[in-house]
Amino acid sequence: MTVNAAIQWIKRLGDELSLSFQPKKMIWPCMAIEFLGLELNSKAMEACLPADKLDYLRDLLETWES
Repeated sequence: MTVNAAIQWIKRLGDELSLSFQPKKMIWPCMAIEFLGLELNSKAMEACLPADKLDYLRDLLETWES
């Protein structure tokens, strides 16, 4: 069974059991996901901060410096 087929099977099972899954919480096969505010890339084996959070932290550090 492929990953896509497994996800479809779980979604159908949820429908039969009257369970609802939030689409934004469903993660399809990919090499990079966001988890707990970090971007995790399994191909590059990296964990990075998203650009908006990195900008926020840089601004905060500049404020602390002055």
